[in-house]
Amino acid sequence: MSQLSSATPRGQRLMTLTCPRARHVPGCLPFLALWACLTWPLAGQAAPANAVRSPDSLALECPVPRYPEVTPEGSRARLRHWAQQALRPWGVSLGWHAEEGRSFADSPQDRARLRRLLDVVVPTLQRLPRSLLPRYRVRRVVLVKDLTVSGQYRLAMPAPERDSVLLADNGTSLCDAGMALRVLHELHHVFEFRDAGAYDRPDTAWRMLHDPAFRYGQGGASAYGGHFVNRGHPSAGFVSAYAQFAQEEDKAETFAWMLTPGYEARVQAWAQEDPQLAAKVSWMNAWLARPPNGRLPRR
Repeated sequence: MSQLSSATPRGQRLMTLTCPRARHVPGCLPFLALWACLTWPLAGQAAPANAVRSPDSLALECPVPRYPEVTPEGSRARLRHWAQQALRPWGVSLGWHAEEGRSFADSPQDRARLRRLLDVVVPTLQRLPRSLLPRYRVRRVVLVKDLTVSGQYRLAMPAPERDSVLLADNGTSLCDAGMALRVLHELHHVFEFRDAGAYDRPDTAWRMLHDPAFRYGQGGASAYGGHFVNRGHPSAGFVSAYAQFAQEEDKAETFAWMLTPGYEARVQAWAQEDPQLAAKVSWMNAWLARPPNGRLPRR
């Protein structure tokens, strides 16, 4: 929750507490805060008309197009209850609202979209060690539809300032294994933020694992808005093309590819022929094996 000072106008304090969008409005213009709340997207409203929708970058790297249906049928309330009970042992609660997306309505169309998302998200999180999410203070997994960030549709985004990760169904055809990979990718961004205090803090030890002459690209955001294709193992030391955009994307991609069924076997095969990638996989396994106190286990 945003911090509100006693100097903030009372009317805006009330609107900020009830409408997250109002916190972006200058305190001297409370009527704009009211406008922000009145125009805030509600369940069932259309997403921003000018939002950019990119094709699935993993469509050509899709080992499992559809996951088994594990989510029961029923009302939106039943789906939410089932998912919360399924993930309770992993120490997370589920959220259903975010200012960057829209809430699922209790309609047949939205229930089908929510079930499709839960069929991926729940098994993906259940494969993680139960201590991992609490260790990095990931307390909420927020599920919405039509998630947009900076005018672009996104399927997932980290939100460590809210102790959360946001995951979405955007109503597009999507590889289920690719969505599972994205869940783990964005979670790793939260883990990295907790470890380093930033998403992109330089890590000399990690960079030493691949060719020192290699230079990362312009950051992960530069891949959005076009027709980027995230091909696997484009060169020595990298699990994917997206891993080459930035150090933080390299780490998140390595983590996600090596833990997602379908992609996992590919990484293992590549690592047998690629010493640089093998070193990164070994580094990530050691990181995963760390106890809560942060020290690596003794061999």
